Parts: sequence; structure tokens; C-alpha cells
Amino acid sequence: MVVLNGLQAMKEVTLSVEFEGRTHDCMINDLTERKGKATDPKTLFHNAACNVICTVLFGTRFKYEDEFLQLNIRHIAEISKIINGPWAMIYDMLPLLRHLPLPFQKVFQNMNKVRKSLGEQVSQHKKSRVPGEPRGLTDCYLDEMEKCGCVCLGEGLARMELFLILMTLLRRFKFFWPEDAGVPDYTPIFGVTQRPKPYRLGVRLRDSGDFSFGACGARPHQQMAI
Repeated sequence: MVVLNGLQAMKEVTLSVEFEGRTHDCMINDLTERKGKATDPKTLFHNAACNVICTVLFGTRFKYEDEFLQLNIRHIAEISKIINGPWAMIYDMLPLLRHLPLPFQKVFQNMNKVRKSLGEQVSQHKKSRVPGEPRGLTDCYLDEMEKCGCVCLGEGLARMELFLILMTLLRRFKFFWPEDAGVPDYTPIFGVTQRPKPYRLGVRLRDSGDFSFGACGARPHQQMAI
């Protein structure tokens, strides 16, 4: 993933999107064309919201009857309806049923369709974009991919928060390896992330004015902070 400079990216996108006939004009035009006929406000706002998102992501406004827009709205609406209904609870509570052809499978099918549809838009942008002249956030993302490579989105914020949490704990407590815990096992466990094997730490409140991070008198492998 890529870290985008939010303010700069939004400035570039704002400058690149044509605001003559903004997205909300589509909604006004749609209501005008109905000439007072009854309308479903849910459909109206789904169209408007999805068009705003597409304008920001791709720099493109779609007509409300556009196939790309309507297919994605329908797929996402179906996903939302299922995950907020009883079938989502059944999926969570009864894992043995997850592979059966029950209605919750529709969620995964629709997600794949949405992913494929958006992927096609990104592929088109890769072919037609001009580096340094973004039409939307997708182009900004592709520009950054060429400059900063693969970087975890939000890594800087996560590192800062982790540092603050650790410093807060270490100012108040001492962490040490218990005497009866044996030698630490550093063999990693691999999964979505890499983590150590389960272990337990001893914790003591620090004395007033004690800011050393190691436990006094502990063996080298016992002087351990989180």
C-alpha cells in the first residue's frame, strides 16, 4: 500500500476535476426530468453518493443510468443488506455452514464483482494517465507508487502511537522475565503478521524517580521491555 500526502493529493485532485456541472447537478437534473413524479430517495442518494466517490477516485462523473454506476450500487446494496441481516449472524456463529450455497455466499460473489469492476477502471487509468497530472485519487496513488514503492498505509501514525504507548508504560512500570519462565523461545509464528510465541512478563510499578528501563539485578535475558 502507499501513503499519500492527504492535503497535497486532495489539492491535486480538486484542481484536476472539472467543476462545471458538478456531481450534485446530476441529481438536480434527474429530479427536474421527473417533472414531479414520485421518486425513491434511497435510490437518488445512492446515485449521488456513488457519483461523488467516483469523481474523487477517478475524476469521472457518470450518468445515473450508467451501467458501471448502477451495477456497483446494486452489488454494494445487496452486500449491506446481507451483512446487516440474520445470514451474517449464521455465518459467524456456525462455521460449518460457511461453505454451503446459502445466501451469505452472495456477499463474496458481489465483492469479487465490485473488485473486478474497480480493477478495470484502474487498468484504464494506468493506460491513459499522464504522470504528474492526476485526474483523481487513483492517479495520485499511481504517481506515488512510482516514487515511494510499497509502504503500509498509516505506518507513520501507527509507529508514533506505538512509541507513545510504550513510553507511557515504561515510565510507570518495569517489565521483566519471570524467574520460573525458563529461557525465552524466539521462534516466530507466521500468519497474517509475524509474532512471537505466547509468553508472560512480570510487571512492577516503578519507584518514584526511577527511569531506568532494565530490571535491577536481572540476568541479561531478563532485562526486557515490551
